[in-house]
Amino acid sequence: MSEGGTLVVITRFRDTDTESDGPPWPLSEKELAQFERLGLREIRRDVFLETGDNVTIKQLRLEYRLQK
Repeated sequence: MSEGGTLVVITRFRDTDTESDGPPWPLSEKELAQFERLGLREIRRDVFLETGDNVTIKQLRLEYRLQK
């Protein structure tokens, strides 16, 4: 990824303390923090709730930018 480049992440979200179940494997806040440790800055975060079969799944769409 080049400087000033944009990364879009679309993922299911889970609490950090819960066990990951997948595929697809949901990411936790702790795992998402890895992007910032790698020099990316979170620009935008959209939260979506998917409902069906008596379950609600939290999904995220995040935009990161590589800092210059």
